[in-house]
Amino acid sequence: MKNIKNTIALNLLFALALSTGLTAQNDTLKLDDVIIVKEFEPTIQDAKRSTSLPNFLDTFMLPPSVRYDVVNKKIDTKYNIQPIESAKMKGEPLSNLYRAYVRGGIGNYTNTLAEISLNGLRSREYAWSVFARNTASAGGIKNTPDNGFNKQYVALSGTKYLKKHTIETNINWNRKDYHLYGFDSAQYLPENISPYRQMYNIVGGDVRLKSFLRDSSALNHDIKIAYRFLDASHGITENFARLDGEITRFISKEQLLINTMVDYNLYKNRDTSYYNMLYGLSPQIISQGSKWRLSVGLSFYFEQLKNNGYFHFYPNAHFQYKVYQDYIIPYLGVTGKSYRNNLSSFSQTNPFVNATLNLENSHETYNVYGGIRGAYSSKLSFNAMVSFARIANMALFVNDSNSTLNNVFAAVYDTAKVVTLSGEITYVQSENLSLLLKGEYFTYNMNNLAQAWQRPDFKVSASTIYELKEKIIIKSDIFVVGNRWAMVSDSTGAENFGYGQYGKKLKPIFDMNLGVEYRYTNRLSAYIQFNNITANKNTEWNGYAMQRFNVIGGLTYRFWGEK
Repeated sequence: MKNIKNTIALNLLFALALSTGLTAQNDTLKLDDVIIVKEFEPTIQDAKRSTSLPNFLDTFMLPPSVRYDVVNKKIDTKYNIQPIESAKMKGEPLSNLYRAYVRGGIGNYTNTLAEISLNGLRSREYAWSVFARNTASAGGIKNTPDNGFNKQYVALSGTKYLKKHTIETNINWNRKDYHLYGFDSAQYLPENISPYRQMYNIVGGDVRLKSFLRDSSALNHDIKIAYRFLDASHGITENFARLDGEITRFISKEQLLINTMVDYNLYKNRDTSYYNMLYGLSPQIISQGSKWRLSVGLSFYFEQLKNNGYFHFYPNAHFQYKVYQDYIIPYLGVTGKSYRNNLSSFSQTNPFVNATLNLENSHETYNVYGGIRGAYSSKLSFNAMVSFARIANMALFVNDSNSTLNNVFAAVYDTAKVVTLSGEITYVQSENLSLLLKGEYFTYNMNNLAQAWQRPDFKVSASTIYELKEKIIIKSDIFVVGNRWAMVSDSTGAENFGYGQYGKKLKPIFDMNLGVEYRYTNRLSAYIQFNNITANKNTEWNGYAMQRFNVIGGLTYRFWGEK
């Protein structure tokens, strides 16, 4: 419609222009009114269009037929393996090692200490060491006769590392010389002190062969042979040898474990001699899964003592289950064993034992136990356990009424049922701080004896090690040993248990120690050790008081090092 209107307007303008021109050219034209009456019929002329179409010229031409062939030809290639260098851990370099160190110290009571140690450096083929120590004391305990002591210990050891085995050897000499001062010097003034000294001189060695076979079907073994010779006071000697063997092998998913033992002891005093042979065999089958472990077996023992022979059989089983990873692991089991008693083992427990004594083997007929162990975190671990045991021929020490001064101890035997509650907590914050806390509580039910003589009703110990900037090392220990009963022959001031047994209650032992070491350099350090800081009047064995507050200090020097 817009185009139509434009066309009409153009036609009107054109007509007006034409009429005006005509008037100008013809002056004689009359001016009359012209009225045209007709309907307007707009028309649009046809547009002229080109009828030709574009012609596209296609210049693409198909190439002639092409044929591709594969050429069968082998191309020689070479692959050169380039060795990869061994990975090296970056960080702090290895610290220097020293082949030797010496330590010396002196304190009150004329306590002295001297040590020397020699050892090899880092090696994948062998290791060796030599160690010697001498400790001595003039005694100094009041209201007692001479109570000094002297101890020497020398050990040589070596280990050879083979491809699938290790061979270990040890040779040692251990000498202990004590004074038997457990009597009242105001009543007894012995003219000759030699009968009242106790000396132990032990020489021996052992050899061990252990395999490390990776094949699970192979038979791994661990064999150890040991021999000791003891020369004690008053012409008493003891020869004892022991063979221990362990073999393991996997059968399918189960592990077979067999332990064997042969223990020989020959005891001689001035009046008599007798030997003691103990054979042991303990096979076990061990099966385990991702969270549990079970071992089941039996223990067989045969003893030959004083020309008599006896067989003993014991259960041997253990089960544990991981409730939550390694954080909570409850366990339970039952076991039993026979073990030999001799003068050497008694003297390690009680150095004032009468060297002329009666020797019997002890037999733990059963020990049923259960507990829980685990960890609260990576730094804190714990273990709590309760056990019920029956021990036949349990050895106890009582003052020997047959001795002249009643200052040595005889070994007596009785069957006992023992209940033990124990707990242990270990805390290791770092290499600079560690703490160990341990406690045990005992109850004894004796068959014939009134008490478990000289056995405590509880033990508690705590140990701490703290290192400050690799310069100062602090060690502290606290020991508490509970009440003990000592069997006495004099009824004065003693408790009467009936059947001619009198006892005296010994006070608990409380001992607190503190040691400090200052490292002046990596080679030179100084130390000081405080013992029985509270100066308690402790008595470990009836009649034998211990040294009260004592201190010893000295130096340590390392030399012959690796640069």
